[in-house]
Amino acid sequence: MEGEISLMRNSKLARFFSNWTAKKITVTIITILIIFALFIRINNGQKPASTTAGILTSTVQRGTIEQTIQGTGTLRPSERFVLKSKAGGRVEEVFVNEGSQVKAGDPILRINNELIASQSKQATIQWELAQKDLNELLEPNISSPTIRAAQLKVEQYQIALNKKEEEVESLTFKAPFDGTILSHELSIGQKVNIGQKAVKFATSNEVEVVAQLDDKDIISIAPGMEADIYVKGIGQNLKGKVKEVAFTGDPTSGKFQVILELTQPNEAIREGMQTYNTIFVVHDPERELFHYKQGPGYIRYAQSDEMLAEVSGTVVEIYHEQGAKVSKGEPLMLLSNPELERQLKEVRLQLENAEDELRQLINPDDEVIKKQELKVLQSYDSYLTAKDKHDSLFVISPIDGVVVSLAVSPGEELSSSSLEQELAVVSSFTQTEMTIAVDELDINKITMGQEATIEVDALPNKKLTGKIIGIAYEGTTINEITRYDVTLAVDYAEGIKGGMSATATIFLEKKENVLRVPSEAVTTENGQSTIQVMVDGVPQNRIIEVGLITDRWVEVISGLQEGEEVVVAIAEKRGIEIMFGGQETDGPHSQGANSSRNPGSNSDSLDRNMPPSPPNRD
Repeated sequence: MEGEISLMRNSKLARFFSNWTAKKITVTIITILIIFALFIRINNGQKPASTTAGILTSTVQRGTIEQTIQGTGTLRPSERFVLKSKAGGRVEEVFVNEGSQVKAGDPILRINNELIASQSKQATIQWELAQKDLNELLEPNISSPTIRAAQLKVEQYQIALNKKEEEVESLTFKAPFDGTILSHELSIGQKVNIGQKAVKFATSNEVEVVAQLDDKDIISIAPGMEADIYVKGIGQNLKGKVKEVAFTGDPTSGKFQVILELTQPNEAIREGMQTYNTIFVVHDPERELFHYKQGPGYIRYAQSDEMLAEVSGTVVEIYHEQGAKVSKGEPLMLLSNPELERQLKEVRLQLENAEDELRQLINPDDEVIKKQELKVLQSYDSYLTAKDKHDSLFVISPIDGVVVSLAVSPGEELSSSSLEQELAVVSSFTQTEMTIAVDELDINKITMGQEATIEVDALPNKKLTGKIIGIAYEGTTINEITRYDVTLAVDYAEGIKGGMSATATIFLEKKENVLRVPSEAVTTENGQSTIQVMVDGVPQNRIIEVGLITDRWVEVISGLQEGEEVVVAIAEKRGIEIMFGGQETDGPHSQGANSSRNPGSNSDSLDRNMPPSPPNRD
């Protein structure tokens, strides 16, 4: 019945029923149904305080108004690969079943095609022979001590060059990972020796607690358990949970390390601060059941690095101040070492000279060499083509995921004339996606990255977290209503499968302890909101100022007092007419809190909490 009321509040759908005058009998039935629905909705099944024929009222009361956008859709995997045949043959082996978990590179099935296998071997042999012939041309007397010495000289200088290039590269200190510069140990102009401390770097926004627990307590601890962490340095209790439990303890103290991650980040926390930790093995506040283990600990960065100078030099540039956040690979500090740079140029020159010397020792006919090189390239192309065909007989998973379907079975023949035949489908459910349709009046209220709550019909006891990852710029108009597709990424949960129906709730705004009235009681025209108030049993018009509006409630800022009775609907048998909020309409639709349609879905339109005091129906 509530769905009928929501349908009638949409002004565009209301226009669809604007010609009901010719259908008196049908509209009469619908009118009776709507009056009954309004009564049930407002009273929540309770008896009205008083009645006056044909008038449905509600009491002005305080409560919560929450504005949301809701939409339904089906879950789909974030990654889905359809594995197809690239060659004919007979399915020799199938290594998985539907529902099997696979890793990237795991075999799915093997196809037997003796012709392709033979062609692959032949192409490999032809390429190897062509390469061998070219090598003999390029090295006519490979056993010559002179040529071998020249080759070794080239190799040695190449190794020396690589080493010098690495040394020159190490003059620039680069961030080993995304993080924050904790301190600079050097200053511009300072001379630096090998092994000297240069930069202390860490993920300062990612800290963890190392708790010490007795061996008799460690068996009770498991990852995911909640914990209270008292940080002595800041004098605060923070929330956390168990991240990791050590399998071995300190043989001297008998203590075991338990790593806790903070669920309440605090910028005042520093590495080395002492903590006292309480890990809840049983935590049920409602039944006052608590069982916990305690132990001391300390704060440390999740990842840190004390960078040392690998070469000597002089500091010429510091790119970031202490406390700066930088990305992996960004330069932090630059040293200058002219001698090292001179040595690099010298080694490069030595390598070039050695290579020239080797080329002078090996000097076959250029035209013959070019022809053989072309033959090698052609045979290599043939080898790659044959190898790709042969590799396609071994179908492997391209991703970590689940085999959601198998289209073939062992012994089945695959036709070489109909390639691209579907063999299997592998999907990744580590993160799923869903798309919902959002009304044009709501689309600009949401933003990329905004979080949502996802409820999956097949998993009734789980609420998942979603995040908006896509907002369509073009909408679809049906029955004069334009909606836009919004795509959400949904976190993984055990039991989730592609195609499951789900509902996404995007929270926009929430107000608590405000005066509110049913949206059917308020009429807005030309920017002015009015309502009918029962005074001595008679409805009287009154102008009010409204705030937050949902499809169920309207916030009243001024114009009404708590406890007053307002008219929700008046039914009169004058032809077929019904009035909402004291305003006469031409069919069973509600004007609502605004003369235009009230967009979106709202949590209080789905979660029907009973108001503090029941309304009256007069």
